[in-house]
Formats: sequence, structure tokens, C-alpha cells
Amino acid sequence: MSQQAYMPQARGQQSPAPSVENQIMLMKQEFARAIGGATPEEQQRRAERFARVCVTAFRQTPKLQMCSPASILGAMMTCAQLDLEPNTPAGLAYLIPYGRECQFQIGYKGLLQLMYRSGAIASFNADVVFAGEVAAGLFKYTSGIHPNIEHTINLLDGSARTGDPKDIVAAYACCVLKSGEPIIRLVTRKEI
Repeated sequence: MSQQAYMPQARGQQSPAPSVENQIMLMKQEFARAIGGATPEEQQRRAERFARVCVTAFRQTPKLQMCSPASILGAMMTCAQLDLEPNTPAGLAYLIPYGRECQFQIGYKGLLQLMYRSGAIASFNADVVFAGEVAAGLFKYTSGIHPNIEHTINLLDGSARTGDPKDIVAAYACCVLKSGEPIIRLVTRKEI
């Protein structure tokens, strides 16, 4: 340990700001309020885990360490408010360094989780469409006031679904609300 650590602070001199990792741990109470839980004990347990996940994300992303502490903590709080753990293999949310700013970015799996958590969605499906599927008549899309998608995937003959990104011609997402109403959105390769 350095000798400086044992030296008393001079009068009027401020102590150094806590490290970002310490600041994350100090925010556990705020995380607990944001994340919630059925009991105070569950809130604390979930906040402890969330703080550990955030510290790990900070340690494993060297460029995050160059970001301002306020932007890092703000992005982490957004994750807590949405109850999405950042930078984990689950792919729910990400802390992305842009220069000195850390920005929150939700992953598509996080969007799916929020969608199902809302209670409004009965089912959801999304996929990409390959040129070979359209040519083989395995994909049909009707636009208009009542859009419809028919996508047949031949699991025994994968020749139409090449897996090559350059062969993708469109992507779509569709869901059925609990009310039974379908919502369909198709985007072309150019729109992607």
C-alpha cells in the first residue's frame, strides 16, 4: 500500500471520488427501488445481483472505463428501471461506450422480454426471408389493411434457406395481441 494512503487529508482538501465500481455498489438501494420485488429481501437480493452484473460489465469492457461515471451510472439505472441485466450472454441490454459517453442500448431479446412482460402479447414470431424461398413459393406476403404472411420452412431441404446474409431479401415480425389482433411488419433488405 502506498504511503499516501496513510497520510491524513489536509484541511479543506477533498477526498478523491469513489471509483466507478464503488459507486455502483453504493447505488444498490436505488437499484433495489428501480428493480422492485415482492419483498424487501427479494429487492435487496435482486439489487445485489444486478450490481455485481454491472461491475462485471464495467470490468470486462475496457472502453467503458474511459466513459464518464455519470453516463455509466445513468445507463445502468436505465437497465435497472427496465429490469434488464446489461452485457450478459442473455443479450437483454448493453452498455455501449461512445467516446466518453456510455449509452444504454436494448437488445432484441430485451425487447421481447418487455413485450411478454407487458401482458398484451399472446405470441410473437420473427424471421428472415431468403431469395430461394420466394423463388420456390415458400414465402408469400400480402400487404394492405389485413396483411398476411405465409412462410413455409422446409426443414428437410435447406437449399432455399442458404444461411448466406447476401441471399436475405426481407425480414418480418408478427405478433398476436391477447385481444386476438395480429400485427405484422415486413421490411425489405434495403430497409434493413
